[in-house]
Amino acid sequence: MAKSFEFSGERDNEMRMRAANRLTMTKAGITARIAAHEPGRVAWVAVYPVDGGFMVFTVEIPEHLADDNTCFGEESITRRNLGTFSTIEEVDGAVASLGIDPDELDAPWHNDYPL
Repeated sequence: MAKSFEFSGERDNEMRMRAANRLTMTKAGITARIAAHEPGRVAWVAVYPVDGGFMVFTVEIPEHLADDNTCFGEESITRRNLGTFSTIEEVDGAVASLGIDPDELDAPWHNDYPL
């Protein structure tokens, strides 16, 4: 069963509520770092609201581009679409399938998301 907005502590509660509000109220994305599929790359999972649902995808870039804060183009980005989901619970399940705790999702600047 997919994990929903269950809170284990006050700090987790605050973080989870902020993430939920970004998606549902301000219609902004949330991200988390994940393990890259290839050595020398860094990766994130991203969740963005779209047309009444939530699009979940992964992004990978060469590690040196992230480390150097270098500008880069689409040719440097590998994306993998995990799908568009109707509920937060389904999003949590998709994120969990990557081996990431959905509670790790936060505003992009908290995990150095480059896009």
